[in-house]
Amino acid sequence: MKLLHRSGKTGWHKVNKLRAALEEWIREEALVKGTLSGKKTSSEVVKVIVKLVKIKAGIKFQFEYHEKNKVVHKNLDRPEALEEIELLMQTRFKQLDLKTARADVKLFSNSADNCRVLVKKLDDREGGRVVDLSHNRQKNYILEEGIPVGYLVHLGVQTPEGKVVKSRYDKFRQINRFLEYVEDILKVLPKSDRPLRIVDFGCGKAYLTFAMYDFFTRRLGLEVSIIGLDLKADVVAFCNKTAQALGYEGLRFEVGDIRDHDEQGAVDLVVTLHACDTATDEAIVKSIGWKAAALLSVPCCQHELHDRLHNESLDPILRHGILRERMTGIVTDAYRAIVMETLGYDVQILEFIDMTHTPKNLLLRATRRGHEGDEDREWLSMADWREADAFERTFGLGKTYLRTRCESV
Repeated sequence: MKLLHRSGKTGWHKVNKLRAALEEWIREEALVKGTLSGKKTSSEVVKVIVKLVKIKAGIKFQFEYHEKNKVVHKNLDRPEALEEIELLMQTRFKQLDLKTARADVKLFSNSADNCRVLVKKLDDREGGRVVDLSHNRQKNYILEEGIPVGYLVHLGVQTPEGKVVKSRYDKFRQINRFLEYVEDILKVLPKSDRPLRIVDFGCGKAYLTFAMYDFFTRRLGLEVSIIGLDLKADVVAFCNKTAQALGYEGLRFEVGDIRDHDEQGAVDLVVTLHACDTATDEAIVKSIGWKAAALLSVPCCQHELHDRLHNESLDPILRHGILRERMTGIVTDAYRAIVMETLGYDVQILEFIDMTHTPKNLLLRATRRGHEGDEDREWLSMADWREADAFERTFGLGKTYLRTRCESV
């Protein structure tokens, strides 16, 4: 590679090979920040920011792809990062601005063989820049503050300029947290020509229902059909009016009870947020009966097992009302996980939002294991209930609503 330069500590240098320049300046011990800009095409990505992060897997180059309404992240090893930057400069961007520990570097390129590099070294007296390897220096949300989203503005969570209303910031965080869990189960949802079908039981004012519709359609470009169910007619009327105002054609709301509701055809995802007592159990039963690919459920109050709970070893805990109430919630959710695992689902119990906002902060995330076709019924009839039986005996639960309903599926 031929270098053309003029001497001097702060002089400007030129290099005419793109890959060689990238190899020279993009190093793990030196890169502070890189910005790709100056679009060559009409790509939706307006700029890409590259920085170093240290995660469990080691030091990675984190790419932030900035589009008009979202930011997408990807972590790469150095060889992959160099290839990605080289490809982006050949196809999408004209310029790469690098801030390194000892210099400011500008790369201009129209092709792999036509590259101009300008280097301005930092004064030694400045001591150089520090390479910050901390991960998530600023929390990266799926929905970012400063970027207005239609339903958030309509529901009063954001201003028309995209600023989060101070009194609704907890709701903004809750929506983002929920969408992270939705993003996590994308891999188990079916990939087919038909729209994804989602049922949201007890949707209330439907912040999360609107969030799902926007996430799947605007962000992922998928076709979805979502129904939100609630017992309050005035809430359902408000939600339908809002959906129409937003142009959400694949979203509708109905007055109805979880147990009485049925769907014709496949249901891919079931959602239930703060469904009281056995209403959560009914959502689990529906998910199993519909062979739903996934269930996201945030349980609420747990009444059924409260007075039944009995274990002599736990009497020092159970004789105190508030501790019995909390133990009932833990036992109920653990039992639900066991039942769903017995009937073909992998289950995780996760923190939904921080305990400072609500004690009802657990989320059950269940994804279905593969049992297809006519063999399903036979497989369910052979389900091994031994773990559930032992759990019921340990805590004196007797015959539960969930067990009774599941055995009738």
